[in-house]
Amino acid sequence: MFSHLVEYKVVVCIQCEAVIVPKQFDIYIRVQHPAISLQQRKQIIEYVKDLPVAILKQEVSYSNSYDNPIIGLPVFYNGLKCIWQERSGERCGYIYQIRQGIQKHYKDSHS
Repeated sequence: MFSHLVEYKVVVCIQCEAVIVPKQFDIYIRVQHPAISLQQRKQIIEYVKDLPVAILKQEVSYSNSYDNPIIGLPVFYNGLKCIWQERSGERCGYIYQIRQGIQKHYKDSHS
């Protein structure tokens, strides 16, 4: 049901096609998968807490390749990519699915 994507430092719920933040696993499982027993939920949480996963968004290892989809996550074709370029030549490349997301990203990160 869950997959640890070591390369990206995240855990994915295969059924929901979503990345789960470690500290929200308990509530995520209770709300999204209520059929999972308390005992199973505790085992999953205990297992996940010892995995080398990102706690903060900034710790996630994002793929530089947009050609290969990440197994377990959906592919969206309507994304908006940030084209900001630093003076050093480094490009941002963040991708958001909604306009408000990319606007907030630009405001928070580049202005």
